[in-house]
Formats: sequence, structure tokens, C-alpha cells
Amino acid sequence: MTPKIRRLTVRRARPTDVPNLARISHDAFPGADLTLAEREVFMSKSTLPWNTRAVVEVDGVHAGQATAIPFRMWMAGAEFPMGGVAGVAVAPESRRAGVARALMTEMLRMMRGRGDVVSLLYPFRHSFYRSYGYGLIGERQLFDVAPAVLPRYDGPESVRALKREEYALAMECYERVMKRSTCWLERNDRMWDALWKHDETRVFAVIRPGEPGRIAGCFLAEYRDRYGRPAMDVMDYAMEDEGAMRAMLDMLHSQRDQVSQVRIFAAPDEYFAQRLVEPERPARENILPPMYSLAGTLGYGYMGRVLDLVKSLKLRPFHPVEPLEARITLRDSSLQGGIARATLSLGPGGGRALKTATPLRSRSGGPGSISIDIPVDLFSQCFFGYLPWTVAARDERMKVRGEESLPALDRAFRVALPSMRDFF
Repeated sequence: MTPKIRRLTVRRARPTDVPNLARISHDAFPGADLTLAEREVFMSKSTLPWNTRAVVEVDGVHAGQATAIPFRMWMAGAEFPMGGVAGVAVAPESRRAGVARALMTEMLRMMRGRGDVVSLLYPFRHSFYRSYGYGLIGERQLFDVAPAVLPRYDGPESVRALKREEYALAMECYERVMKRSTCWLERNDRMWDALWKHDETRVFAVIRPGEPGRIAGCFLAEYRDRYGRPAMDVMDYAMEDEGAMRAMLDMLHSQRDQVSQVRIFAAPDEYFAQRLVEPERPARENILPPMYSLAGTLGYGYMGRVLDLVKSLKLRPFHPVEPLEARITLRDSSLQGGIARATLSLGPGGGRALKTATPLRSRSGGPGSISIDIPVDLFSQCFFGYLPWTVAARDERMKVRGEESLPALDRAFRVALPSMRDFF
């Protein structure tokens, strides 16, 4: 029997699509808190332009949706136009009809069309998005610890709660830290309102003596009930230096008589476990004595993708190295011809990227020259600083001439590890 040919149509969303889009979202993400009616209200009141959302119809019936949210992302002092892919959803009766493939193809076209240079997303399955050029670039380190196992620090800084009219101080502190971090997003008023919309949310500031009107760190916390015990969740924080970080941890340590547990998401390069007096999970009922200490969990989360090879290299900061010319051939099936090429000139002054129209032949093994042929998902992991080039070279899909220059590339591409703070 010949399978029926189904007609797929891709277009931008309209306000009249809301009931159908809410139904698809409800069926695709049944574990979320919003009811079907609440989803309709949420979508109707969304401030995102309708042309950021794509709709796929199969034989004239709504079958899928996805959104490419425009953001500004920061990496080590450089700002990137970024597209955040969110809400990729397919109706249950339209699975295996190519709907998700059509959505992701349209997302890439949409983001490139408006000038996005990179893209980030939270995957439902890593292998699916890897096939569209996204590579794993982030970890979420979740620590559930008793306040008593947090270190006690004595320092000149102090912590106090901010009044609502002082919240701008926290926003300014976040922006200062953002500009030297990797994968931190510029937050608009809507994003900030979502963080502190509840009366239960407390906004704390680290105060440094002698600096009125400026704070050294900020963090958002809420008191919760967990396992039938009082707990405190640190939902977001931005610390300018070690002194500010110590002030926050000392304040959390002081909660030992009020709460049984502190929950905190730590950045992967903060070595948070090293700070703990004893890495031990506080709620231990029904847990057999382990052969190792328990302090938290590690989750592999967000993925990133380079959309424009040359523009991304031109925007990205590089560390000084000895003069080195890196000739990069990027394999990307979403591009016409499936190939992008660039030459990256590195040296004591940083880096400079040039587009190359024809393949360049590397001086085989010559000093100061390296030629790389690499798929876009693997390149994206190196670009965001998550994966060193010397590690990426273990992947058989990457082909290198001049491997002795890989450690220099590691040094040039080194940035703070990606640490995305926002869900979208």
C-alpha cells in the first residue's frame, strides 16, 4: 500500500492561532503547571512579536509550533545577537510526519534572517538537536546541602535585603557580572519581573564598606517546604568577586537554625563542592549509606550553535597567543552547499577572522598554521569554551592538519565556562 503524501505548510503565527497553539503546547508538555485555558491566556498576553513564532500545518491542520526568541548574549565582554529556540511542540497525531524537522529548518532560517549569530536552547533530547548543529555546552550543578556544611567566612562585606525601590541595584550588579561571563543574557523588564514577581521572593545584596550606592553581589532566594522541612532556595545570584561570594555563603551558613536545607545552582567553574565542610545531602531518609558522599546532582543541559561562522569569530574575544593562522572548514548541512570557511588570524593582540571563498591548503604540519575540518555541532562546543580543541580532536569527525597547534587554540579560545542563568 502506497503511503499517503501529507502536505506540510510552514508560516508565521497569528493571534487567531492561539487556541490551536495552546492545545499543541498542552499535549506536548503535559507535565507543565499551566492548564489549557491558562496557556491560551499566557499566549494571548505574550509580548513577543508574532513573527518570532513558526507554525506548521499538515494538510491544513495545525500540527506544530516553535519560537525563536531574540536575545543579547554576552561572552567575556562581547555581545552577540542570539536566538533562543523554545516551545518546539508537535501535535500527537502529527508525529513522524516531518513536522519537527520543518520547524527547526524554519527556526534556523528565521534567526539567520534577522541577524542572529548564535543560538541556544534547552533540549528534550540532545541527539535530536545535535542533528541540527547544536552541541552540548552547559551543565547545571544543583546542590542540596545543610547550611551547617557551608563554610563560615569573616569579611568586611555584609548582606542585607533590598527594598523593592532598590531592585535597580541588583539589576546593575547583574549587568556588570554578565559582561565578563559566558552565555549570560541581557534581561529586559519582563525577565526581571518573572524572577521577583512573588511576594515570597527575597532580594539580597552584598554591601561593601565605603561604596555607597553600589553593591558587590546580589542573590534571589525563597523559603520553601521540602521533604516536610523548611528550606531556602537560592534561585539566582551574581557575585563580582570572591569577597562577595563569601559574604553570601556566610549568610546562608547563618540560616542553620532556621532551615534544614539550602538549594543552590552553582556555576561549573566555581568548584562549589570544594567549599563544603562536608559534602553530604541533608535529607537522608530511606537512603542506604553510600560508598561516596552526596552533595548534589549534575545535569547536562543547554545546547548552543553557531549560525554564522565569520561573524561569530569576528565578535568573539580571544586570548593572546603566539602568531597562529587557523583555517576552518565548517560542515553545516543547513547552509547552501553545506560548507562555510574562514581564516582566523591569532596573535599577541587577539584574533581577526576573514572569510575565505576557496579552500586554503595548510602548510602541512608547519609551525604557526593549522587546518581544521569540523562539523558545526562540535565546532560550537569549542566556540562557546565548553570543549577544548585538544579534546574535540578525539572525535573522528574532526580532521586536523597541524595538531601541534591545538594547545595554542585552547589558550586562545579560553573563556569562563558557559553558565546560563535564564530558562526560556
